[in-house]
Amino acid sequence: MNDSKSLNTIMTLTKIAKVLSMIVFVFLIIGVVFSAIGCIMVPTLKNVIANVDWDEVTRNLDVSDMAAFKEVFGSFDPVNISSWLTKALICAIVVCAAQAVVAFMAYRYFKRVIEAGTPFTFKGADELKVLGIVSLCVALGTSIVSSIIMSGAENLNISLGGNLAPGIAFLVVSVIFRHGAELRERVEAPALPFGGEQ
Repeated sequence: MNDSKSLNTIMTLTKIAKVLSMIVFVFLIIGVVFSAIGCIMVPTLKNVIANVDWDEVTRNLDVSDMAAFKEVFGSFDPVNISSWLTKALICAIVVCAAQAVVAFMAYRYFKRVIEAGTPFTFKGADELKVLGIVSLCVALGTSIVSSIIMSGAENLNISLGGNLAPGIAFLVVSVIFRHGAELRERVEAPALPFGGEQ
């Protein structure tokens, strides 16, 4: 079974996924760092914004751009703009940090699958299920937190979009891998290890 073409393909894809998940993790950590630096720089930026000639800016904006600007910032007041920037950067820190946890968990899962030589193990399926649940919780949690930070609890607006898709996919695949582990256990009496699994 270990020599099957399908399993070799799965293991090759797992190796690619392991590398990609680490790359995503690194970029998310960089996102946290740069967002934190941005938060520190906002007071300086506030002084720059205060010196902007807003009459000149408004002359160069058409009606739709002006409406979009006012919808985001409320007004040309430097306090409003710097406040919005601070909130946006805090949201970026929260989202990047939470997604970094998911990316690291995915990296760890793929690494263990490679060590086991197969994804069809009970512990592997359980770990993938946990990854799916964490991914769903992160998607929901970051959406709620971002909405509260940006517009306040009274205007809570949860927009998940496609953020739930990875978590749902992990959960579905974990069931498939568990079934594969059950089938493999019937064919091969001793199960292959995943961590210390027998």
